[in-house]
Amino acid sequence: MDNLFAAKAARPMVVVMPESIGAFIRDLPRLYEPGALDKDLLEEVVPFVESRYKLDGRAAARAIAGAASGGSKAFDLGLRNLDKF
Repeated sequence: MDNLFAAKAARPMVVVMPESIGAFIRDLPRLYEPGALDKDLLEEVVPFVESRYKLDGRAAARAIAGAASGGSKAFDLGLRNLDKF
């Protein structure tokens, strides 16, 4: 991201990378519930970030991405939540 910003190839943005899968899930057994990670991201991570930074909350101003298996998860979550991403 630093290189993209320096080359003026990307607009300034807030990049959020949770520490690990289910970083906000406090009850570890819940991690294995269907939809728990989606719910965690949408109901915990996004509101947490938006409460601390002045951000444009429109779907057109948000993006979701991931690497490796997180990429397929992000793709799936994004497509199922087009009103948010």
